[in-house]
Parts: sequence; structure tokens; C-alpha cells
Amino acid sequence: MFEDAKQSTGVFPAQHLEAARVLGRLPRHYFQAVGSGTGAIGVFEAVLRLHGDRRFGGAVMPRLHLSQSSPFLPIYQAWRDRSAVDPAASWHRPGEEVYASVLANRNPPYALRGGVRDALAASGGDVYSVGAGSAHAAGMIFADAEGIDLDPAAAVAAASLAQAVAAGAVAASDLVLLNVTGGGFERLRRDYGLQHLVPQLVLEPGEVEGAAPIEALRATA
Repeated sequence: MFEDAKQSTGVFPAQHLEAARVLGRLPRHYFQAVGSGTGAIGVFEAVLRLHGDRRFGGAVMPRLHLSQSSPFLPIYQAWRDRSAVDPAASWHRPGEEVYASVLANRNPPYALRGGVRDALAASGGDVYSVGAGSAHAAGMIFADAEGIDLDPAAAVAAASLAQAVAAGAVAASDLVLLNVTGGGFERLRRDYGLQHLVPQLVLEPGEVEGAAPIEALRATA
């Protein structure tokens, strides 16, 4: 079922395998912020293999909980509307910035065979819309609890976990795997003196045609 999407992504995430090895079983819930959703497809491919292996408590499939950064919500809207993603749709709202811009992908592999929609449906999963305020608050809670700041995408995922708990979709006894994609940038700024590199060459939009940029680069070498 998931061969088409797997061939397009080539993703088989090590973090899910490592979590299963350390925990000795599969989590009941898996949370990740997504842009294209290819990482989530890869996670579900790993889940299928581990579930079939039966050494990791394969009786229940983990649920995929995917989140997007409002207002850029193509996967969230398509899942809610039971429709396809429209790559031409406008997701920008006046005065509202995307908290995690890395998640802004207009054309995710959503409706293709073995894509995001199939992974969500097969796992009984769901998609969450996370605003900037919620993401920031979740990031602060995580930093207080774990002593490290989150990158914006990871904060979106953490906020979706809070949403799911508040909605009763996750029980206190459930085993949860939260994909923390990155962080520590604030600590890096605090602990180290950063040196901003000055570009050797700056080209304006009208200067990128023809051989002029190549000659300019040679002059800086």
C-alpha cells in the first residue's frame, strides 16, 4: 500500500526504530509537525515493519498525530474537508505570520497512493492546526521541563500534544513518542559568541543572468 510514497521519499526514520529498541514496544501515539509529510510517511513505514515483527507489542498500531503551523494548513484542511490539497491555494492571512516557516509546503504527497492521507487513515490518526501563541507557550513549557529550547517546528508538535491531551485523545497512561526535530538555538546564542560572516559577493535580481555572476565569483576567489 505504501510503496508509491516510500519510493518518492526514500525515508525510513531511525528515531522511531531507536525509540522502539529503547522502550521495548511501540508507542500508542506519535506526534510530529509536518510540511510535506514525507517524514510521517517514513514513520508509518517503520511502524508497519515493527508492527509485523511482533517483538515490540504489535497488537495495536500507533496513531499518527500530525500538526501544521497556522495559517499554512494544506494537509490539515484537506484532512478536515476530506479533499485533495490545492497547490494554488493562498494560505497567507494579513497580520498573521507562520510560526514555523519550514513547515510551509504547498504540494505535499497527500492524496497519492501510500501518501499522508493513507497513513493517517490506516493509523486512525489526526491533524492539528497550531497557532503561534500555542506553539510559543508549548515551547516555554518544554524549556522549563527539559532545560532546552525548541525550534519552531518542534514547538508546533509539542503544542499539538497539548491539544490532544486537552481533547481527551491521549490518556495519562498512554505511551507517547514526540518527535523533537531540533532546538538549542537560544542556548547556543547564550553560551557562545556568534560571528556573523559577511558575504563575499551580493547579487541583485537583475544581475543573475549571463556570465557576469561567474566572472564576479572568479574575481572574489
